[in-house]
Amino acid sequence: MPLASSAKLAPNFTAHELGADKPAATDQIVENLRRTAAFLQALRDLFNRRVYVTSGFRPPVENEQVGGAPTSDHPHGLAADFEVEGLTPYEVYRQLMEAKARGKLPAFDQIIFYAIDSHVHVGLGARMRGELLLKTAEGPYVQLAGAWLAKLRGFV
Repeated sequence: MPLASSAKLAPNFTAHELGADKPAATDQIVENLRRTAAFLQALRDLFNRRVYVTSGFRPPVENEQVGGAPTSDHPHGLAADFEVEGLTPYEVYRQLMEAKARGKLPAFDQIIFYAIDSHVHVGLGARMRGELLLKTAEGPYVQLAGAWLAKLRGFV
């Protein structure tokens, strides 16, 4: 059942920000969005900066309309696209990589840095692979490591 728009999913995230107020938000989706909000709250605490959600829960039709992947976690309430106040998406991504290396990042399935857009995506689907990926343009995902990171440093 959808929540009131102002309902808190985490101390700094409302139902409206993550889409838990949409009519298609079932009890399971709301529970998943609470988990997503908890992850985003951990990021907010890690960065000590405001985190802006640009996309949370998207019902399947909406996900298709925006070009979301058929396997997206957004329709299940287990994904969010976000920006961090005062940081570029690349800076966010680098800091998330460092936090993961230090064991300071909560478990996740995928974090994707969209180099051609202005956000980072986190997915909390069942596989929980802990993948850090780079989306350079339309087409396949690339593991961001080694040579790719060196090529991007200073350009993004």
